[in-house]
This record gives sequence, structure tokens and C-alpha cells, in this order.
Amino acid sequence: ALRSDSASVVTPAIRTLGNFVSGTDEQTQAVLDAGVLDEVGALLRHGRRNVRKETCWLLSNVAAGTRAQISALLNRPRETGAVVSLAENAEWEVR
Repeated sequence: ALRSDSASVVTPAIRTLGNFVSGTDEQTQAVLDAGVLDEVGALLRHGRRNVRKETCWLLSNVAAGTRAQISALLNRPRETGAVVSLAENAEWEVR
């Protein structure tokens, strides 16, 4: 679903994953183990503002996880760089 061209498919999928990573550390780990970090780069560059916003929210919840989860995120310099760029330059709703 995250690779779909349709925002009406991607948006609820990323929101659902965001809900999981806002849960327990185990739920967050399950989402990470499923490979979500491999997909977020394209989502952070998505043409739809809401997809970028939901992806940033998902990543902010990962950043609130365990040390290992935070490290997994920080070991993705392209993705973390994209988040920083969005925080500096994107529409207010995405920031």
C-alpha cells in the first residue's frame, strides 16, 4: 500500500502505521521489522502534503522509541535529512 500511486491508498496506510508506532515499543519494533524505514524516503518526497505530514508524524513516533529504534532511524541519513529539510522549508502543516 505504501508504494501505491494513489494518495487515497497511501494516506490511510501510513496513518495506520503511525498509529502502531505511537503504541508500545513492541508495536513500533514490529513496524520497523516490517521494513517501513525502507519506504519512508519516497513518502517524504510525495506530491501530497498530507502524505508527507503523516510520514513525519510516523517518524517522530519512532524517534520517541527505544535507543535501538532511534538508532535505526538516525542510521538513515537520507531520510533524517529529508525530515530536517521539510521542517525548515515545507508547508506549515508538514512542519
